[in-house]
This record gives sequence, structure tokens and C-alpha cells, in this order.
Amino acid sequence: LCVGITNTVGSAISRATHCGIHQNAGYEIGVASTKAYTSQIICITMMALALAEDSISKRERRDAIIDELGALPGKMRDFMKVQDVAMKELAAQLKDSNSLLFFARGNNYATALEAALKVRQAA
Repeated sequence: LCVGITNTVGSAISRATHCGIHQNAGYEIGVASTKAYTSQIICITMMALALAEDSISKRERRDAIIDELGALPGKMRDFMKVQDVAMKELAAQLKDSNSLLFFARGNNYATALEAALKVRQAA
């Protein structure tokens, strides 16, 4: 069974897979689409939660993850309010840079690759 996660109904991925999840993240205005990437992470998490639904031993952890997912929009709003000035300062420092390196390992490796891709696409 091959499951595709896509933001576009009728895309090549949706046609090449047995079934899929349409994330409905909205139109991608630019090449660098953080909302589609973030939505994919949420979709994978929700799929894992659905697969773990039958396990009584994992119920408490699953419920905690669901609660955190529900709180995520508010946490992101709060984070963006606090970090807005810091992000603008960092952007001002980096705007004239010739190169930028992203380092990560473990679970954050994919995010570092995505960040590097976005910088290359936006440059």
C-alpha cells in the first residue's frame, strides 16, 4: 500500500499512489511553501495516531499528542509575536551573505534539508 500526501488534487503523486491524504493547505504562491511542508508533518503525525488508535497502552500518549496538536496554532501565534523582531534582525544580518549552512541530525535533519532548499529556491 502506497499512501501519498499532497496539496494538489490530481497531482502526479496522487495518481501514482493507491490512496492519499489531501492536506488542503491552500495555494502555493511561491516555490518555498512552508505551510505545505508543515501540513505534511501534521498529516504524517495524524496518520500515525490513527494507526496507534487500537493500542490501549499508547492511548495516554496519543491523547497528549492530540491535545498538543490542538494547541499548536496558538503556540505558533505566540511564538511569532515574540520572535518577530529577532527574525527581522537576523534577516537583516543574513541578506547580504554569500552562503548559509544548515546543520541538524536525527528528527531535525529533514527540516534542515527543507530550509536549505527554500533558501536555494528563494535566492
